Amino acid sequence: VSEDADCDGTITAEDCDDGDSTMPNDDADCDGVLTIDDCDDSDSSLLAQSNDVDCDGVLTVDDCDDGDSTMPNDDDDCDGILTVDDCDDGDSTMPNEDYDCDGVLTIDDCDDTDSILGGIVSDSDCDGILNSEEADITLSLGNGIEMGLMLIPSGSDPLGRYTLSNDFYMMTTEVTQGMYTALMSYDPTTYSTSYGVGNDYPAYYVNWHMAADFANAVTSHHNSENGTSLSACYSCSGSGTSVTCSDAMTPYQCDGYRLPTDGEWEYAARSGTTSEFWTGAGSDLGGDVSTADEWSCNASTTILDGVSTPLLSDYAWFCGNSNNSTQPVGQKLPNGVGLYDMHGNLFEWTADWWGCSFPPTSTDPHCDSTGSDRVVRGGAWYSYPNFLQTSYRTYYSPATRYDGIGFRLLLPQ
Repeated sequence: VSEDADCDGTITAEDCDDGDSTMPNDDADCDGVLTIDDCDDSDSSLLAQSNDVDCDGVLTVDDCDDGDSTMPNDDDDCDGILTVDDCDDGDSTMPNEDYDCDGVLTIDDCDDTDSILGGIVSDSDCDGILNSEEADITLSLGNGIEMGLMLIPSGSDPLGRYTLSNDFYMMTTEVTQGMYTALMSYDPTTYSTSYGVGNDYPAYYVNWHMAADFANAVTSHHNSENGTSLSACYSCSGSGTSVTCSDAMTPYQCDGYRLPTDGEWEYAARSGTTSEFWTGAGSDLGGDVSTADEWSCNASTTILDGVSTPLLSDYAWFCGNSNNSTQPVGQKLPNGVGLYDMHGNLFEWTADWWGCSFPPTSTDPHCDSTGSDRVVRGGAWYSYPNFLQTSYRTYYSPATRYDGIGFRLLLPQ
């Protein structure tokens, strides 16, 4: 008998289709799968089946979608969740242990359908109240109006430029019209009501002197409510919109409510990021807008953090989404320490004079060289993204009342 019955060049002993003279052998590894369909045609161990049915480079035994030839396997750990959606794709536990890919396991994550906050969970104690709404201290101002403040631990600026020696509490939002009128008994928005009116809207048309006067009023109210003797940080004369104030002492010496220093404001705004905008994602815990978007009023502008790339409008009211007005405070996502509207809505007064290089000192920086202008931070409802950057600084005369300037207070711990 011929050793090659079909004369195709493959000896009969190795030729699975030895009645067919087609060249070459149609099933080179004799496993019952034709060479044309067999991605592992040198392996005959499985006989009647190919080791890689869909020819995607993943063996059938490991391939949860072996009817799909897409490269690579769409479900690497075979837990029923596609690799693109699976934050723990090396673990075959069912279901995915971090459903929303925010770095918090599903079992511990009360908002496991929301991935926007990157590496933090919004409700870490699962009590139904978001972390950012659970102020570390709350001061009632009457008539249901409350002021919440978050503890900001002392430490070094993420960029390594300066250190703050003491913890402090920072207001979670800008001072609202409701807060202001509750203590001052007059409405600060006397120039125009065209830019948003209501208890939850930020107080604008407030100059530096009016902000300092309000800080003293909050200190006095706190003392009466709590039986304390916090110091007034400002010396003021006159009243209402005609009040004039000056520093009673340097900011770090005062234990009452006051405006944050330039350094304190930026430290709190960064909440750990070395980038211009905090998102909680990526190696820098945040990112910047693209150069093309810095001067654009585009609602689709994103923060390029290298991970989630959220919309800037998730965090800020600016020219791309504000509808030419301030908006109620606390509507956007907070930063990493629970502060809202650190970008946009209103520029915010600080305690510093303009004119010093920033930071003026490496420890507890404060520009106390009397000049003609005070530093403001944060950008406003009409601002381009460039002005919303954490590092952006500008200035106004302390007597300026403007629809784009407001403030928030801090309290030393």
